[in-house]
Amino acid sequence: MTLEILKADGKPAYREIITLKPPVLNDTTIAIKNPQSFLKRVLLPDGKYTLRGTVRDQYRSAGGKTTVEKPLVLEAPAGPFLSDIVLLARPAVRSGGDDNFARGGYRLTRTPGNGYARGAENLFFYTELHNAPAGGPLRVHYHLTTPDGSAADADATLTPQTGRPTTIIGQLPMGPLPDGPFTLFVEVYGGPGTKKLIAGHRAIGERSSGEYAPAGAAVPR
Repeated sequence: MTLEILKADGKPAYREIITLKPPVLNDTTIAIKNPQSFLKRVLLPDGKYTLRGTVRDQYRSAGGKTTVEKPLVLEAPAGPFLSDIVLLARPAVRSGGDDNFARGGYRLTRTPGNGYARGAENLFFYTELHNAPAGGPLRVHYHLTTPDGSAADADATLTPQTGRPTTIIGQLPMGPLPDGPFTLFVEVYGGPGTKKLIAGHRAIGERSSGEYAPAGAAVPR
């Protein structure tokens, strides 16, 4: 498998070759799925890119190549902004590690497909505030809502960091929310009385309390 990030001019900004080792089968005519997941963090400047993955079957001379491409645009605002909200199956915990599962000094356990199933009583999340204004503390407002109008809200005080992103971690109870899609809004307010909206972002998830919980979900007490 070849993983590539191509610049707008077609030149590679990143390239990695991975050898997959499928399971050995006595009956090679059996068609099976061999899921593979990769988590890679690559630092790129603003611009337009193409993500491309190519799989080559080394045992087939014809028809053994598959390519998938996806466009990517990176454009960071000049003012304050929030990074993508990461929905978590467990609370973010302090970690001194430096790997693909750690951000901002925290280890993150992402919930599969942003889905919360049986046993998940709380919604955990992580995001980062970039280019935070200097001065006093900021107010962070969390708003969790569903299509039928059910909602949960919470507020917190945030002290911005100087010269680096400010991490925001939070938790909201999911108890009264019905099954189905939900939207989490995270808004940061500053200025006099912390009433001016300076940055905001949202994430969409799904609750299915009747289904088996993913591996990272909390066990019901």
